[in-house]
Amino acid sequence: MKYYVNEIAKFATSEFQRFEEEVWEITPNYIKTGNGALNIEDWIEVEQNGLVGIQLVTNGELDVYKYADLEIIPIEIKTVAIMKKPYNVWLWMYMFDEFGRQIATFCGHEELDGFAEYIQQLKYNKEIKNRKPPYKGPGFETFKFSEERVEKLKLSDGYEYSGWGHYEYGMFLPNGCGKKYLDGNYVYGNFEKGVLCGPAINSFDTYMYTLQWQNNRGNGWGLCMVAGKIVEFGYYKEGELQENLVYLVSWYLEKMKSSERDGESLLHVYVNKESKEVTTLLIGYKGENLNNGLASAFMGFRFTIDGSVWVGNTMKLDLTGSMMHFKPSGHIEVGKFEKGTLIESMDLQSLIDIYYGTVKFDENSKFAKEFNILKTIGSLEREKIRSKFNGIEIKTEYSYFRNNYEDELPF
Repeated sequence: MKYYVNEIAKFATSEFQRFEEEVWEITPNYIKTGNGALNIEDWIEVEQNGLVGIQLVTNGELDVYKYADLEIIPIEIKTVAIMKKPYNVWLWMYMFDEFGRQIATFCGHEELDGFAEYIQQLKYNKEIKNRKPPYKGPGFETFKFSEERVEKLKLSDGYEYSGWGHYEYGMFLPNGCGKKYLDGNYVYGNFEKGVLCGPAINSFDTYMYTLQWQNNRGNGWGLCMVAGKIVEFGYYKEGELQENLVYLVSWYLEKMKSSERDGESLLHVYVNKESKEVTTLLIGYKGENLNNGLASAFMGFRFTIDGSVWVGNTMKLDLTGSMMHFKPSGHIEVGKFEKGTLIESMDLQSLIDIYYGTVKFDENSKFAKEFNILKTIGSLEREKIRSKFNGIEIKTEYSYFRNNYEDELPF
């Protein structure tokens, strides 16, 4: 619930003074103000002197009197009462300290029906909390919930969700492919019992992260796009970039740029028909059959459910072709793959040569001399572009997640 507040009365007085309006966020778990936040531990409904509302048991400190232009240390708030007259948008918020003394009263207004919906959410959460523990007897581990698809369903945390999931003991949990609408951004990808787990994007107005998620945090390989351009690629921990390895894929970004496929969508999500989980999230161009009988390749960065990222071109989604494989362990493989299995290892420079068509021969061989004579203007131009990526190599048997040659993961 949003609380638009712009007046304060100090202590137990009824004289209000105005301040610049703030928008406070009130959820079932906390109250967030411009000068601190309070955790909500419990609540009850109350009614007094024609006002109705709720009384909250809180924990935390607020710089309450900054709103009254007073320099007083933050005060611990133990009780908050939020009251209103029926059919009126104005809300009064009363704050009390640990001794029951009234510290301040705030005046503001709610969104339309915001307070009523907030109380309903509190009641729902309490009902769920008071239910009996779930059954843990024989067959519990193999029991499967019935997945269903919802549209713009409000979850217990107040955010809306569209996608697959199921109800557990009255509460809907996103599970599988879905999209959750947050404050100014949205996340879209794979959920597991309510939290992001696997490939998913976190999209804002002008930039977007694509990450491998674990327990609602970006942990593993990921990238960042700004205005449609990839500016980061590397290892993320708790959503923060730890090492930018975009230079390792700069040669491939150049190939994508020169593919003349700018008008195509850059986001494609592939979902398992049975489990509804996201198996592959592609940042790039999807392959398709064209009208002239030819086919365009899958091209880009493929985030797969096992925590991998595959970089390269294939004619199908089965991971058959010459590619880079950024493994869930932090290691990198380069070579020819058949349905995801490495059948021929190669160094990165050899892979770049395959993509740019810049085959190298022994300079002293007869074939090399004849080949150089037959070079076209086009091949000379490719070699010029290709030369920008000389010297780029990966560390073999090396975990970029740990910056060493051990296998233990940091998350």
